[in-house]
Parts: sequence; structure tokens; C-alpha cells
Amino acid sequence: MNPPPVVWNWLRHSSPNEKLHRALRRLEARLRRSRRNRARSRRKLLGVGRDHVDGHRGDTQQLKADSPSISVPRDASPRLTSEPTLIVPSLLLRDSFRLATERPEEGMHFMASIEIDGVSVAVKIVEFPYTRRTVVGAAGDHRATHRAVIELLELGHRIGGLFHSHPGEGVAATHPSRIDFLTHRQWEMAAPLAGGIFSRDGFVRWYWADRPVRVRVIGDGVEEVEPNVWRLLTH
Repeated sequence: MNPPPVVWNWLRHSSPNEKLHRALRRLEARLRRSRRNRARSRRKLLGVGRDHVDGHRGDTQQLKADSPSISVPRDASPRLTSEPTLIVPSLLLRDSFRLATERPEEGMHFMASIEIDGVSVAVKIVEFPYTRRTVVGAAGDHRATHRAVIELLELGHRIGGLFHSHPGEGVAATHPSRIDFLTHRQWEMAAPLAGGIFSRDGFVRWYWADRPVRVRVIGDGVEEVEPNVWRLLTH
């Protein structure tokens, strides 16, 4: 069923087209090949052959689990291989909320992430210009949003989160609309990412369309009030 002709949500206007999807898939394939080539070169320099690496795959996985660079939550299950994990620092989440709600009009932005040991970690808020912005909706500039995605991919990052604000307060104000789901599904064609919706009083809900993303907020100043819903204690 097609969306209604009058759309009050910015996401409808920021949907990537199929041409962008194809370009992103080609770019990601090139980046994956480049990373594999660099990894092979490092192994050669270290004198580690392919057979040796494959024969110790279990040891490699254990080293990843013990790595001090990032710790996977204790309740993480083997489903993480099919359900990506996004870790969001509470300080970055607070900054994201402030940006999305700094004006009476609806706010929106991306959150860039980088993969560390198979887990995506949010590292930076990515803003883009608006073509329309009202209390009940806004529109992001297509070229700017697409350019931001491509630039991040070229730097080995990706869009980990897509955030916007809703009018109203409390948990009820964070529920995604039908248009939110429809447009998030289009973004998921390019890569898995979490959607985030802020209420005006500091609640945020994580959501997705077809490709679940497990979100963990790390740090103080936040509390989980129900599954996939957090409240900022200081904002």
C-alpha cells in the first residue's frame, strides 16, 4: 500500500532511491575487497600463512572476545551474527537529543558508527541541511543525505542510526509512525541501522522495519524503562 499523498514526516522525503542503493553496494564491495587485501598483506608481513589462520579460527574468536577495545554485553547471544549490535555512548545520546529538540520544529540527523570486533560503535553526529522544517515534520536535502552516506563509507564508517524528534512528551510520543517504518525499510536496503525517536522530555525509542538492531547504551545518566526505550536522566 502506497504512503498517503501528504506526508508529515521528514523520513518520507529523505528516502534513498535504487540508484543510490546500487552505488552504495558497489562502494561497500570495493571497501571489503580493500580491507581483505590489507589483511592478507599484514599476515604475510607477520609470516602467518592462510592455513595457519584458518586452523586457529577458534583462537581468533577468543582473542576478539578478550579484546580490551570493546566489550560485548554479557547477555549477548549467538544471534548477534544475524542481529547487529549498535553501542551508543550516553554522552553522545544526550548530544543527539539536544540537537533534535533544540527548536520547536522537528529535528533530525544521522549518527555515524564504526565497526570494532564485529560490533558497531556510534562515534559522531552527522547533520545535514533541511529543505522543510515544521513542528510536525521536516525534510532533509536528498543530495546532502546521500553525500553524507557515501563519504562515511569511503572513510570506513557507516550510518549506524537515524534520529528524529516527535512532538509531545512521554513514552507514548516515541512510537514510530507508519511512514517511519516504510522509509526505514528503504534505508535498510543499504545497510542495517537503528532508528531513534526522541520525545520532548528525554525519552528515546529504538526501532527498525525488517532488520533488527540490538542497541546498548553505555555510560551514566540514562535508564532503560522498557525494552528498546530509554530515558535521559540529565538533558
